[in-house]
Amino acid sequence: MNNDVYFRNFLNTKPGEISVRIGFSPSCWDAFGTELVSKIVTENKDIFPNYEAVINEYKAKRYMPWQTAGNEYHDSWGVGWRTSVNGITGAAIKPSIESWDDLAGFVPPDPEKQNGWGAMDWPRTEAEFAKTKKVKSGGLRHGFLFLTMSYIRGYENLIFDMHDDEPNLQKLIGMVYQFNKFHVDRYMALGADIMHFPEDLGAQNGPLITLEKFRKYIKPVYEKLYKPVKEKNRLIHMHSDGFILDLVDDLIEAGVDIINLQDLVNGIDNIEKQVKGRAGIDLDIDRQRITVFGSEKDIDDHIKEAVMKLGDNEKGFSMFHQIYSETPEKNIIALVNAFRKYKNFHA
Repeated sequence: MNNDVYFRNFLNTKPGEISVRIGFSPSCWDAFGTELVSKIVTENKDIFPNYEAVINEYKAKRYMPWQTAGNEYHDSWGVGWRTSVNGITGAAIKPSIESWDDLAGFVPPDPEKQNGWGAMDWPRTEAEFAKTKKVKSGGLRHGFLFLTMSYIRGYENLIFDMHDDEPNLQKLIGMVYQFNKFHVDRYMALGADIMHFPEDLGAQNGPLITLEKFRKYIKPVYEKLYKPVKEKNRLIHMHSDGFILDLVDDLIEAGVDIINLQDLVNGIDNIEKQVKGRAGIDLDIDRQRITVFGSEKDIDDHIKEAVMKLGDNEKGFSMFHQIYSETPEKNIIALVNAFRKYKNFHA
C-alpha cells in the first residue's frame, strides 16, 4: 500500500490514481503456500509495493494469540477468546463482567501498557513515528467501544443493559472511554495524520444496535473521542463491517471524514446516494460472494461499477480487499487486474 497516495485521496489533492490495497488474511497462511503468494505479489509490485513484507509474513506465520486455534486467550480487559481456525479472530467466550457484582473489584487495563488486545509498546511506536517521513497513522483496537463493552458484558447482557437503562452501564462506558481517550491523545501528541476507529456496528441485514440506543450510548462517546482529532485538523477514519446505512448519517454528523464500509451488504447504489459527496469512501470489496464464487468477468464488472459510481467522490475514494483462504487463485489475479485497470479511471 502507498500510504501517501491513500492519504492524498482524502485531502482533495490530485494523487494521480485511486488508492487500491489488497491484504492477505493470516488465515491464508496455512492454505496458500509461500511460493504461490510470492509469485502473485512479485509479479504485481504496483499493487503490492510492500511485497517483501508480505512474503516474510508468510514465512514467519506468527499468529497472534487470539488467532491461534485451540488457544484460549484473555485480552487486556480480561475477556476470554477462542478460535477454531488459525489466522481468524474467534469469539469472545468468557465475559469479564458477566454479573454487575463483578464490577466493584474490576480493574481496567493500563493504557500506558495495554492496547485492548495485549501489550502496547509505546516507545517503539514513538520511535517509528519519529523516523518516518510518510503519513503517520494511529488507531484504536478493533471494536474499541461498543464491541469492547459487548465482550466485557456479553452481547445479550449489554443490549438488555441499554434497554433497562442500567445505572452501572455508565460506569463501564466511562472506563472504556478513558482507556481509548488516552490512546487518542497519545497519537495526536505524536503527530498522527489520520486516526483509525475500527468498530463493527452491522450484521448482514441491519445494525447490531438500534439507532435510538446508538444515539444515546455510543454516538456521544464517539464525538468525545473524535474531538482531539478534529482540534488538530487531522482525518478520522471509521471502519465498520456489516449493514450500517441506518447509522451513516450519525457517523458523518459525529465527525467521520472517511468511512470504510462493505460494498454488497450496503449496496453500491445506496452508498452513492447516502455517502458520496458527504464523506470519503474507503470501499471494502466483497469477500463473501463475487470474489470467492464469481467469474473473472464478474469481478471486473464489479470493480468497474464501484469506480464508475463512487470514483469521482469529491471527498475521496479508495478500495480495499482482504483475501481469505477460500478465494481461488484465478480470482485473486482477476481482482489484481481489475484494480490495475480501473485505478486511474478518475485520476
